[in-house]
Amino acid sequence: MESGTTQRDIEMDPFYEIISTKEEAKGILQFQIKIHANHPVFKGHFPDFPVVPGAMMIKIFKELINNFFGKYYMLSSSRDIKFLALIEPVEDKILDIEIKYQLVSELLSTSITVKENETISLKMSGNFLELPTL
Repeated sequence: MESGTTQRDIEMDPFYEIISTKEEAKGILQFQIKIHANHPVFKGHFPDFPVVPGAMMIKIFKELINNFFGKYYMLSSSRDIKFLALIEPVEDKILDIEIKYQLVSELLSTSITVKENETISLKMSGNFLELPTL
């Protein structure tokens, strides 16, 4: 973290915003989000060549799923996560995220694709486990 940037700064400054949410068909969700290029995380990842951290993308997937279903899920396993192109936040970035899913009991099996324009940036297959609410 850059001097003067605290963990609280990073947590309080929104990393992204949801532009649109749509259930394309049963089992297919479409989201469009905007990544904020001025977020403090980019001061440390990486100062001279900022890129969107993979962990932040996985966090976004979890939040999109949680918000859509109104439940709390966590990533329990992933068969593969492929970073195919860097997402460079030199300016605010618009990303299209498609989440194909199948719900079996408390397990949400997903196939996720992230595109910037028509370029596929990330592909992931993973399972999200529904957690009990407190």
